[in-house]
Amino acid sequence: IPDGFQKREAELRKAIELPPSYKNMVARDFRPEAGEPAILDFHRRLWGLYDPEKARDYMVANALAMEVIDQALARFLQSLKQMGIYDESWIIFTADHGEMNMHHALVDKGAYLHPDTQRVPLVIKPPVSLGAARGTVDAPVSLLDLGPTICDAAGVAPEERMDGISLIPYLRDPAKQGDRDLVFQNGWLSTGNPACGTQRWERNGRHHFFVHNLGSVSDEVYDLNDPDARNVASEPQAQPLRRELSQRMFAILEKDPRWSGYRTAFRFQHYADLKKG
Repeated sequence: IPDGFQKREAELRKAIELPPSYKNMVARDFRPEAGEPAILDFHRRLWGLYDPEKARDYMVANALAMEVIDQALARFLQSLKQMGIYDESWIIFTADHGEMNMHHALVDKGAYLHPDTQRVPLVIKPPVSLGAARGTVDAPVSLLDLGPTICDAAGVAPEERMDGISLIPYLRDPAKQGDRDLVFQNGWLSTGNPACGTQRWERNGRHHFFVHNLGSVSDEVYDLNDPDARNVASEPQAQPLRRELSQRMFAILEKDPRWSGYRTAFRFQHYADLKKG
């Protein structure tokens, strides 16, 4: 427990509840769910957080870490204000990855793709002189967009090889929205599970995340509006959606030669979804 946070730790311990998906895994005696890729069960076993109290310890530690960061950020922002440079400063707050935080009895990141590990906070405070409107952007953006955004703010034209787009138009008009072809991937890390995925964003609020694991025959499909982030890829009623998303994934892989390592295997494993006629 960080020094000075003992009282806060006790408060958090009383307030934090294990997510419903963890409780569902307890009820299943931690047996894998139907259609679950083997990598998820492997990682669950790797950590072995089967004791609910140990699981809550992890969640409390996570929450305390965030509060330590919050206090450090508060001091940093206050210093900018004291120096008189806060208003005209660019401030970008984000993270390099998300965290399962006991959803589906999983923790950590990096060995598999999941909405909880891919989603990160992103808050941008531009200079007052930019005239940006305060608001929330619902459209999909990527960490790859930060480089072009910073270059744009500095008046530097990014080299063509940079991926991503400048987010300054979003800052000027938060209502500016549209779907994008984004590829998510993870490599080998500790388990050897190369995987790729993509998202689909619709103006009607239906947003989905698709995952293809090279080391598994099971796809993953998540409704991004589902707080429980449940994989529905094996459910009969989700098959039209799974096929549609697999076709979208392959079309994206075909566009860029950098994804050739995924493309051939994907074509073989999804032949039935991709064949025409």
